Amino acid sequence: MRQAPTAGGDATASVCNDNTEGTSAVDLSTLVGVSGGVFSAVGGAPALSGTSFDGNGLVLGDYVYEYTVSGGGLCPDDIALITISVTDCALCPNPSTAGFAYLDNTYCLGEVLTATVTLDAGATAGAYSAVPSGLVIDAATGAIDIAASAAGVYTVTNFVAASGACPSASATTSLTINALPLADAGADISICSGRNSKPKCKRWNVLCLG
Repeated sequence: MRQAPTAGGDATASVCNDNTEGTSAVDLSTLVGVSGGVFSAVGGAPALSGTSFDGNGLVLGDYVYEYTVSGGGLCPDDIALITISVTDCALCPNPSTAGFAYLDNTYCLGEVLTATVTLDAGATAGAYSAVPSGLVIDAATGAIDIAASAAGVYTVTNFVAASGACPSASATTSLTINALPLADAGADISICSGRNSKPKCKRWNVLCLG
């Protein structure tokens, strides 16, 4: 009994139409994963160089190739379709956004809690930073340790770096940590008790901490 041939499964890949903007070539043999077959162009697909496709200078679009493994006349041939998409890598298909927020924008100094970030729909977490100094913030997640931070008004930034043809993106929000109030009863006072000729007085220093 002769084993039926296999050409592997259909496969796809994407390359650039300008090799100065990114990778424009791909070896189709790495896409099929099996040997012993022959590639052939379908429709207007250009001829391969061996098993390599190069999209440099080609019109944008999809190019299709058949990978055929012969059945040797006893079994039917097996064919896999390889589709290569040639794209303009100078264009950014999905520009990044960086919008984010905290549950609250005002906190009290000494609160034992962590203020965490909620990203806007579709936004990306980049590198978080804050100015001025004094805010204890996780650069990767944007989480803030309120208890370890100093009182102040801060501007927090989420910066998403450029990637390929996609530009960088950033967003900011303001966050305030208020100092605890200090209650001061005023100047020291003397309080006297009794009415004899030598008043006995007691003296208190009064200071209230909030």
